[in-house]
Amino acid sequence: MTVSASTIIVSPGDSLIITGNVSLSGGSSIQDNGYLKIIGNLNLTGNSTVTGSGHGIVTGVTTGTGWTTTLPVTLVSLEATVGKNNSVGIRWETASEINNAHFDLSRSSNGIDFKNIATIREVGNSTIVHDYSYSDKNPSEGLNYYRLKQVDYDGR
Repeated sequence: MTVSASTIIVSPGDSLIITGNVSLSGGSSIQDNGYLKIIGNLNLTGNSTVTGSGHGIVTGVTTGTGWTTTLPVTLVSLEATVGKNNSVGIRWETASEINNAHFDLSRSSNGIDFKNIATIREVGNSTIVHDYSYSDKNPSEGLNYYRLKQVDYDGR
């Protein structure tokens, strides 16, 4: 998706999910006051910006300097490894956290239907690195998918 000299507005309560790479140029902007997820890379050029107070997630690489949305969590890493007795160790690291209540960790055997298996308390507000972990002692037979959801104090 390429946007040039335009504005995309994500209003409170609205969601915009984009699958694929996004390039903003020519002073384009995304005003994110809802939920924005880009499943791909984000490239910002020519004074283009992403601003607002909503939840913004980019799963790929962000290039450029125009991203100013205050994200509640900066996730550094997330990994799952099979351990002893077929348990699965899930570890993640954050670089910063703002107004966080907790993480919900869910598991699925098909990648679609997830069931919450743990709620892990967060530190709330922090600008230093924090490590988290959980051991799933009863994974499903076969392939397991895990989802990590961050929840703010306001329930979002």
